[in-house]
Amino acid sequence: MIQFIKTEYPSAIGGPIVKVPVSLGVGTTLYIASESEQIMSDMWEYVTKAFYWDGKVVREQWLDNDAVVKVDANLESLLPEIEAAEYARFLKAELENAEDAALNPAKRDRLVRVVGGRDKALKGKEGRVVVVKEMQYGMGYRAVWRNKLGIALDDEKVVVERNGRVYENYKNMIWVWAHNCEVVTPEPDVFYAEKCAKARTESYIATLKANIARSIPKFGLVN
Repeated sequence: MIQFIKTEYPSAIGGPIVKVPVSLGVGTTLYIASESEQIMSDMWEYVTKAFYWDGKVVREQWLDNDAVVKVDANLESLLPEIEAAEYARFLKAELENAEDAALNPAKRDRLVRVVGGRDKALKGKEGRVVVVKEMQYGMGYRAVWRNKLGIALDDEKVVVERNGRVYENYKNMIWVWAHNCEVVTPEPDVFYAEKCAKARTESYIATLKANIARSIPKFGLVN
């Protein structure tokens, strides 16, 4: 339970200043901690905060000397709820990352289609990425490093001899900047996203338990 007085200032000149009692985290206050926090751009100081579960996320509340706090959460019932909510939040983020990664054409063995570029004859061609090479891309007076793709249009290979070495190379291959290509059939790696979400959830819960174990035993007027 977190109790404090909130001061509400008037929106109009001359209006009354109102003191409003506030109660938060009743039955769901998890721990109290002092943390170093940036108050201004060049100023840090220790502040005391209470952390509570609001039914969706763990929130924090800065405490002043008039606040009253009691750690009263039933961890046995709350931790599974918190864990489920955090897993859902992490999974959403990881699935979004997986979708972005699936759209990236600069990956070996990925089937891509040429959709842009100066060479109009290449537009619409499809093939498999066999080489990803970072090269300088000219942009007027300056150049940036970008990925260029070696795309095999089919599986036919030829024997190549160069610098005393003999090796096989794709016969029908084109070179296209990655930003001029798109993935033909994006397939997000859902399994990997779930694995990452689970690992992040386990880390979050472990940190939460450690913070609870280190909690300041009391604050304000609570015995």
